[in-house]
Amino acid sequence: MQRVWHGDQCEEDQDDAYWKGHKGAYKNIGKRSARAGLEISYMYLGHMITEDVASLKEEADSRSTKSCVADQAEKGFASNGDRYDAHRPGYTDEAVELIAKAITATMGTLDGGAVQYNVLELGAGTGKLTQQLAPKLPKSIAYLATEPSRNFLDTLEAKGLGVDTALASVGSLSLPEGSVETVVCAQCFHWFCDAQSVEIIRRIMAPGGKLIMVWNVNNMEDAWMKPMGEQRFEVISRVGGSFVHVVNTGEWQKAIDASPSFTQESILNIAGNNVVGDLDKILSNIATISAYNMLPEAERKSYLGKLRETIANWPGVDVQNVTMLMNTLLATYVAV
Repeated sequence: MQRVWHGDQCEEDQDDAYWKGHKGAYKNIGKRSARAGLEISYMYLGHMITEDVASLKEEADSRSTKSCVADQAEKGFASNGDRYDAHRPGYTDEAVELIAKAITATMGTLDGGAVQYNVLELGAGTGKLTQQLAPKLPKSIAYLATEPSRNFLDTLEAKGLGVDTALASVGSLSLPEGSVETVVCAQCFHWFCDAQSVEIIRRIMAPGGKLIMVWNVNNMEDAWMKPMGEQRFEVISRVGGSFVHVVNTGEWQKAIDASPSFTQESILNIAGNNVVGDLDKILSNIATISAYNMLPEAERKSYLGKLRETIANWPGVDVQNVTMLMNTLLATYVAV
């Protein structure tokens, strides 16, 4: 029996100061954190760039009224779920097996008086991970997949995966305290990695529960992928996005590492699912990036056209057989 929830979507609660006018290879070199805010510095082609992230204003009793999802994700993933589902890679068998093993090992071992779900998948998107993970879990498992984009959730629900679903962001979750054993975030935690969201997630987890994050991450320093990465940062700046929400910067890790509510169990970098095919396939993958989806259509086509020319003319590239190298980043934290 599949239940579908339609929770209220809450307003955006991001007030970042966005990066301006810089692109290129980056290197995280430090931070200064305080209750008043967070200062993040990067080295861009020899220049120091600093971003002041706005202070966390909302207290615990008002957290449920906020979406906690970055504006770029909310707008960039509002549509084209079918295209995302078709052109984003799935996860390696190794990664899925590791996640399934962690979930199964935790089932029924916690103080389960309040537990309603063995698994809560946040930002489940079109179900790229859900469709691989759910069949590997016990049939008795209670699995809830949530997603703030109605369009993406429609794609997930159409797959008939036998899991409960809810239209919800982190900030609009209405689950009771301590009601979830394991939280899984596939390709999404970087969109709500702030301290406020971390504490919301902890509130709904049973003590000792696992928070598992997994990403397919491309290497933006390899060959033609370097100019691809430079263009991506340019597009993010163009649409008013923040580099904080790029997985490769490592910003996703700062708030949770600083939180007393979680301890880090492991962070693994393992082989990923490379995207392999002709140049059209590679560009179709890049076109699913949220920032590109926020561009006017003509501008979007122009950026992709420039990238097509760059890759096609890159030494040694066969436009009929291009490989985009991917790694899998798998992080596990334990709720204290």
